[in-house]
This record gives sequence, structure tokens and C-alpha cells, in this order.
Amino acid sequence: MADLRLESAAAILLTLCLWLGASALSRRGGGAALLNPVLTSVLMVIAILGLLNIAPETYLRGAAPLTLMIGPATVALALPLWRHRKVIAEFWPALAGALVAGAFTSIVSVMVVGPWVGLDSAAIATLVPRSVTVAVAVPLSAELGGQGGLAMLAVLLNGFLGTALLPVLARLMRIDDDLAQGFALGLCSHSIGVARALEGPATMAALATCGMQLNILASALLIALLF
Repeated sequence: MADLRLESAAAILLTLCLWLGASALSRRGGGAALLNPVLTSVLMVIAILGLLNIAPETYLRGAAPLTLMIGPATVALALPLWRHRKVIAEFWPALAGALVAGAFTSIVSVMVVGPWVGLDSAAIATLVPRSVTVAVAVPLSAELGGQGGLAMLAVLLNGFLGTALLPVLARLMRIDDDLAQGFALGLCSHSIGVARALEGPATMAALATCGMQLNILASALLIALLF
């Protein structure tokens, strides 16, 4: 029991220190997409585990208390959503259209392109929920017959790619509205997009939360109907 407590304390301390370091690095880099604190902290964890020859299972077992907080943290994101409910209500037709288009495209693209490139049903089930947050995507993928571990990787890669591409696409399309960018971040890049939006105005973070939460509901419904 003492060894388990020490293991847990070490894993949690390592995670928090790396997160703080990654956040500081992101601020010094002006918020560059490649310095996304989620991405850099994940890479640093992988590097340290490799250098110290620590099995991933050992780290995950020690960091289990943090993993358990993913669900409650996702639910807690409803707070900024409630605080800015009037702004969301004002733009609900546009948000609803973007939600349906985004969720439908994300799911159907895998179902259509997957068989064409040789993916089997398990691989498609793994990739289908990649646009929703980890807390939902992993059990949903497993229920569909996919692989939970690979689903988590797909979710992370989707989040990193979305946060990296959004600023570029926004400039190309001349979209400088914080509300639109925030909703797109949450819709396409789930909690990683929300973390990025939290660096901007409060309304941007609220719309990112709105996009993520609504995409969970829309994706679950569409997957039930289409998959």
C-alpha cells in the first residue's frame, strides 16, 4: 500500500510539474500551436518514461486519481456555458447549423473513407468518435467494437491537429470573430480546443465549451443512427 501511495504521489507530481512547465513554455512562445501545453506535456511524459525505463502501465496506475477527474472536469465546463447563456441563445441558429455540419462530417467521413483505404470495422469504430472528448470517446469506441487505447490516441491527435489548423484556416477565411473561433475549437478539438480557448476572452472559452458539450450529444445521437 505504501509503495502504491508513493507511486501515485510521484506520478501526480511529475504530471503537474510538466504541465506547469509546458504552460510556461507556451506563454513564452506566444501561444504558438506547436507549443500547445497539452501536446508538449504529453511528449515530455513519454520522453521521461522512456529515459527512466518506466512502463506506461506503472505511470497510468500512479496517475489514476488524475484520470478519474476527467469526467467531473468535463461536467464542470458547463459553468462558463451557463454564465454566457444569453450570448449562446442569441446565435443559436448559426451554432446549430455548424454543430450538425461538423458532427455529421466528422462521423461520415470515417465511415465513407475508412473502407476505401482498407480500414476494417474495428479501426472505423476506433476513429468514429475522435472529435469528442476522451472521457466519452474511449468507452463509446469500446462499445462500438473499437480499441480504447487507439481511440484515446486518435482523440489527442484530432485535438492537436484542430488547434494547430484553426488559426491558419481562420486567417485564410478572414474569420476574426472570437465566438466563431471558440465554437469551432470546442466542436472540432474537444477539451484540447477548450484549453486553447481559455487563453482568449471569456466568451471564446464559453463558446468552445458549448461546442464540445453539444458535439458530445450530437455525435452520440448520429453514431446511434448511422453506425
